[in-house]
Amino acid sequence: MWKLWWLRRILNVELSKLANSHFISESALEVLLELMQAPDGLTQRELADTLRLRGPTISVAIDKAVESGLVRRRPDEEDGRAWRVTLERNAPTKQLAEQFELYESTLKEKYTKEELRLVGRVLDDWISLLKGDTWLPWSKKGD
Repeated sequence: MWKLWWLRRILNVELSKLANSHFISESALEVLLELMQAPDGLTQRELADTLRLRGPTISVAIDKAVESGLVRRRPDEEDGRAWRVTLERNAPTKQLAEQFELYESTLKEKYTKEELRLVGRVLDDWISLLKGDTWLPWSKKGD
């Protein structure tokens, strides 16, 4: 358990440094990271649910990201009451992806695919234990 606690602390520090290097807030970084996985964008409600944030909190995070020119918010075509949030072209997605690919390639050099799959399953189990299966965004996609 202590190793997970330390991993969380290290990840928080690294994400904070990453956000600061792009002059964006940590909440805006979280929004960007989620949108990078959703080419068609997400509704404001989907972002709030995925990030486990309240409506007003995600609204402020999106407002800041819009003001910074990182994302665009427009009425959802399928549900006129909802807002769809998408990445702007100038969002630093390439730089963010490169950073995460560096972490991933370092792990791939050290561990086999089977070892990495096992670690993924263990982490999924921890997340399910702590938050519940319904919280896992990828559990809905069958991964």
